[in-house]
Amino acid sequence: MDDLYQALRHNAELRCNVTAIADGKQSLSWSGLAARVGATSNDLGTSSETIGIFGDNSVDWVVAFLAACISGKTIVPIPTFFSKAQLEHVVKDASIARTIVTRADGEVELPSPLRLPTGGANSLGKAPPRSAGLIIYTSGSTGAPKGVRLESNQAIWSAKSLSGLVSANADDRYLSVLPLPMLLELICGVIVPVLVGGSAFYDDEIARGVATGAMANIAGAIERVQPTASVFVPQLLALYVSQLVAQHKQAPTSLRFIAVGGAPLPAALASAASRLNIPVCEGYGLSECSSVVAMNRPGAGREGTVGRPLPGLEVVVEEGEIIVAGPSVMDGYLGRSDRPSRWSTGDMGIIDADGFLRVFGRRDNLIVTPSGRNVSPEWIETMLMDDPRVGAAAVCQLDGAARHPTRLLALLVPSKHGEGWFQSATPAELDDLLVELCDAAPEYALPAEAVVISREQATERGLFTSNGRVRRSEAQKILHEASQTGEDNRMTTYERLSSETAEELGRFLSIPLVRNALESGGSRELYLSFLAQAYHHVKHTARLMGFAAAQTDDEEFQDALIEYLNEERGHEKWILEDIRALGGDPEVVANGKPGRACQVMVGYAYYAIQWISPYSLLGMVHVLEGLSVKLADRLATAVQRSLGLDGGGGFSYLKSHGGLDVGHVEFFKSLVNSIEDGATQDIVIDAARVMYGVYGAIFEELALTATGKADAA
Repeated sequence: MDDLYQALRHNAELRCNVTAIADGKQSLSWSGLAARVGATSNDLGTSSETIGIFGDNSVDWVVAFLAACISGKTIVPIPTFFSKAQLEHVVKDASIARTIVTRADGEVELPSPLRLPTGGANSLGKAPPRSAGLIIYTSGSTGAPKGVRLESNQAIWSAKSLSGLVSANADDRYLSVLPLPMLLELICGVIVPVLVGGSAFYDDEIARGVATGAMANIAGAIERVQPTASVFVPQLLALYVSQLVAQHKQAPTSLRFIAVGGAPLPAALASAASRLNIPVCEGYGLSECSSVVAMNRPGAGREGTVGRPLPGLEVVVEEGEIIVAGPSVMDGYLGRSDRPSRWSTGDMGIIDADGFLRVFGRRDNLIVTPSGRNVSPEWIETMLMDDPRVGAAAVCQLDGAARHPTRLLALLVPSKHGEGWFQSATPAELDDLLVELCDAAPEYALPAEAVVISREQATERGLFTSNGRVRRSEAQKILHEASQTGEDNRMTTYERLSSETAEELGRFLSIPLVRNALESGGSRELYLSFLAQAYHHVKHTARLMGFAAAQTDDEEFQDALIEYLNEERGHEKWILEDIRALGGDPEVVANGKPGRACQVMVGYAYYAIQWISPYSLLGMVHVLEGLSVKLADRLATAVQRSLGLDGGGGFSYLKSHGGLDVGHVEFFKSLVNSIEDGATQDIVIDAARVMYGVYGAIFEELALTATGKADAA
């Protein structure tokens, strides 16, 4: 990696006072970076040895990596998200002599841990005594990761090739949000910026979230840093899209491109990103080929493909499998002497007439059905993930048992956006979802059933690798357990509430006006009438919560209601603004009175709280917020389409509640699940049943009004 030494020296001389790298705690200019690297390199010495680097994304991590390169070491970036057993395997397998530790971790014992020197050297020092080597451990789908040997400057070659493709330059600001031990992030977040003299900012909070499945404020980080480039996995892109939508914002104009890889990019997600001006470029690669094999170029991509192969690589498809040859192919796995001249990727694909590569999935994942049909699970999974409610999907075949023949099952993990919908979805609705999303698949490839687990359960089970891929062996276990045991007979309170009000929900959804509005929207007058009634019941929401809090002696319930109240206060003003935006008169609505059905609904809510139980309020919340999560976004889109509107005002109430109430439903779910008393549970369920009916009556009254058959209110 002599090129890194020369580039760092060049930048330190010509761009000495320009910021090179930064994190949330410190930043270094190019001269400061060279000084820190020089000091650390002096401490490491020039002996030939294997050095581990263990720490979070930070300035210190980058200093350690560059110093080890300049000292001619063999470098092993150690993922902090590996289990203790995996870490012990890496240390032993790579024969790590010393470890540069850039964070404290009491649970991990690493050989001869070193701390970075705090002072700087006067200069970068002499050229490297030898070319540094790199060993990358991929998490894979098993507990024993393999070490990929990149000892022939493969990473430098890939970095130079990528730099040319995306026109990387000294004006670039790169935002690093994936863990640096991931090879693609190391190349794009460290090596490329050094080679071209660009700056890089490392956000460890988001990188940790990617590794652990936790949510992070990616939109806030991009707004703050104003980067020109970054690398995402699809789950992170989905999170960014959802945050921009919730904030009614577009991506900043500073962004030139965001490379997306690690897993297939659903077409719906790519389209949503495009509408928000997120310049997505999907790519494909694997560590054995130095992370990047093909990539869609900025402004020259092709939808549904991973782009053309990098110049200099020979990529062919033989018997359906993608084969790669060229300077990025690894030197072999650690412990094996063979260096492959060509690498059989194990991925299936085709190259079209224009040279664009399309990847179908892993050869060893191929499913052969009892009828002899071949099914690539990734093909069906991408269809499932076209729905923004689905965060992750895995399709597996389960062997026949006493109750069922051999069949395909789908394991679904809801996205943050989709949690509320899946929590209230009935088995019939899940079946309908499978049919709808897999409409383009032949019948033999359609999953017979969907099993849903939460993101928390998926994380606890270790379902995902560090780059977001599903561990199929674990997915198979989860589906097998679900098939063997069936549904858990012990429902949570929330599950009981959803199950025992499913019939009422079905009746509500079958109301002709509701069904027609969701499918084809409606007139401006009808939508304004809906908003008027919404105003008259929404303005009571905070008051009802305060009233219920005053009626109960349960302090925890009071605290929860007060928290809810503060969230709900003022939402009726959004409705008035929507009415104004669509040409209605908000003053007339505010000073008018609601329809009879709305009066009955609000009156029942007050009555139930005072004369039945304050917990009756939770029945109303279940209906109104559950329906918001399930229907609001869909209704807004349908009405906009029917009115010929593309953006603009008039839909802030619906769109904000479609996304906003997802968090409320999660909070509501935990609140309801805390109710263990059966009689209190019955009160909530009865209130929800009544509320579905009286809320549905509002829509039936709106339909009559629209046809001129309702009496004046």
